[in-house]
Amino acid sequence: MKKFVTLFFILPFATLAQPDYDFRNGILYSGTDLQIGAVYRFNNVKSGVDAFVTITNISPGITIAELDAGSGYPEALQPTLVADPGANGYLEMKFDFLIAGTNTPMMQTKVPVTPIDVDGYNNFDGLGNSVY
Repeated sequence: MKKFVTLFFILPFATLAQPDYDFRNGILYSGTDLQIGAVYRFNNVKSGVDAFVTITNISPGITIAELDAGSGYPEALQPTLVADPGANGYLEMKFDFLIAGTNTPMMQTKVPVTPIDVDGYNNFDGLGNSVY
């Protein structure tokens, strides 16, 4: 009877995680800030890629306090929404990717996203409004 010896080698590998996209420092490109139709340009969201982010819809009872609150993950676009008491609502945005430095569309084969994460808290404004 033959005996086999199996050896496992564990080799240390170091990887540096980098975000796929980085949506910091957008500038208002056209439209009225924080309103439906506003378009923001984000340069260098990824090497060689810029992006337009357009606010396409805001449900009644919801307003945008900040396009990017900068909390949580700095690379994520995290709008701050203010909701009327008891309101349910949403914000819709459209993302268009461009060849960096141009307005030429650029197809993206993969765009990672995170599910909606609503962390409401009372902002103590005396009106009972919640900030999300």
